[in-house]
Amino acid sequence: MSPALSPRAQSRVWDCVLVVLPGIVLGAAGVAKLLELDAFARAITSRRVIPRGTVDAIAVLVPSLELAAAIGCFHTGWFGPLLGATVVAAFTGAYTVEYALSGPPECGCFGAFATFQSERSSAGWVIGRNAFLVGCFLCGLLLRQNAATVPRNGG
Repeated sequence: MSPALSPRAQSRVWDCVLVVLPGIVLGAAGVAKLLELDAFARAITSRRVIPRGTVDAIAVLVPSLELAAAIGCFHTGWFGPLLGATVVAAFTGAYTVEYALSGPPECGCFGAFATFQSERSSAGWVIGRNAFLVGCFLCGLLLRQNAATVPRNGG
């Protein structure tokens, strides 16, 4: 019978599940957008809630913030999960408003990979997936905050 994981090891496992893995997803999405920046900009242009004059800036800013959050998720602080949750929540909010106004917009989340998925990105899938990612980031943020305040007893 294997021994149970120490509380510190359990915390590291949960950190990996709640922060690092979603950070990898966010990083992959950021890289995909940057590799196909024109396609991502077209996806943003298709949304009525995004002012036309901000499309180019948003097309560069969103994947850059995704990559910053992904890198931050590999460090032990709160910055990565908080930025990850913020970026995904903002993107999902704009997506949801657009969906409510005129139906599901083009997501543009994973570039050509999304096209390969053959429109699997229905509105429910995109919103649900992103809500799950935000929840993971926020739970991981709380876990990290708690770990930062608990004194370590040599373990």
